Amino acid sequence: MARTRSMLCDSFVQPSNPLNKPSTDPKHAQRTPAPLLDLPAEVILSVVDFLPKISVACLALCNRYLSQVIGHSAWASVRHQSKAARINFSSLLAKDLPQYFNCPACPTLHPTSAVSSWSWTARTCQILPCVRHSRAFTYHGLSWFKLKFAHIQLVMKRHHHGAPHGIALEALTHTAIRFDKRRQLTTLFSVEARIVDDDLLMRFQQWLFLPHAGNELFPKDPLSNARPKTHFPKHLLPYLCPHLTCFISAKLWPLLRARRESHTDTARSPRTPRCNKCLMDYSLETLDLGGKGVAVGATKWLDFGAGITPKDPKWLRHLDTSKDCYPSRAPRRSKPESSHVHGSIKTRFESQDGMSLEELTALNISRLFSDRQCKSVTQAPDGMVWKWRTPLKSSWWWDLDPS
Repeated sequence: MARTRSMLCDSFVQPSNPLNKPSTDPKHAQRTPAPLLDLPAEVILSVVDFLPKISVACLALCNRYLSQVIGHSAWASVRHQSKAARINFSSLLAKDLPQYFNCPACPTLHPTSAVSSWSWTARTCQILPCVRHSRAFTYHGLSWFKLKFAHIQLVMKRHHHGAPHGIALEALTHTAIRFDKRRQLTTLFSVEARIVDDDLLMRFQQWLFLPHAGNELFPKDPLSNARPKTHFPKHLLPYLCPHLTCFISAKLWPLLRARRESHTDTARSPRTPRCNKCLMDYSLETLDLGGKGVAVGATKWLDFGAGITPKDPKWLRHLDTSKDCYPSRAPRRSKPESSHVHGSIKTRFESQDGMSLEELTALNISRLFSDRQCKSVTQAPDGMVWKWRTPLKSSWWWDLDPS
């Protein structure tokens, strides 16, 4: 009986292809189904008594014979299970359905096509209704871009199960430029993703070009330690995280003074700074162009976890919650993870194959000061977004301010 129960469990954990098509995954090429059809109904029913109700419902889907033996009671039991159990049931089904994924918010299998490419702006992004109004499934750290938990979930599904499951990692690689006519402000966003130790790590870089703003924002006396009267306006600051947003201005002024004192093109901290709340590694840079203006840049490295559940602490700590931002004083210091040190996320990301930080910065600066006109790009249906025609793997978008 124990051997028979083991055969049934193995068949449940590794079900056959539901579409009766040969698998292209080499891991599944040599797999042979267990001889369940040779077992009498009495034996199957005896083993079913030892299985969880969710497993029994999945077992009934293997073939018509098992469905007839087990009966419809398995489905009735699933309907009366808790929401968490039903979500677990849909996640098991999604393993054999490449074009679908389990929703972490509702016990439903959504088609992968229901999640639009994240490279579109929020006004054109298709959002699943079950997570439309939930802040627990959206990372708002990209200005007008919103990274959904479903994007991470689908990328990790492709990583573990191969094509055609999920979406490719390259789908999260993106570059966009926005020009604000009213403020005469040009902003560039660059995003890349890499998988390290089964965790999704992402590198965000943002540059703001402020033409003819050097005399207003830089201290007139660069050797003076006194804070100038003019501060960085909020809309001229790069976005790091909800815990540091209120204090970037104080961190930028030492960089500006160091830039003027050293007269070099870089002004970096000896060690990579980190947010003690969300454990994000980041760096700030400034570029004084003299009479042409000022460029302010920020690069950050984030670890979003394995994409298994939105309750993962690595995902939750990056969400924008109002209770985590204290505008009247410095951010509260939380006890960091024992395994996390300054620059560890950055080191893990940069150790992988791909464009280095120096190459990315040089490329983005050249794009920021590019004099190419919008007439050389293709207009999107909403009349606001243009996609640059480029041989590079990453898409390059030019977004005009709606105003």
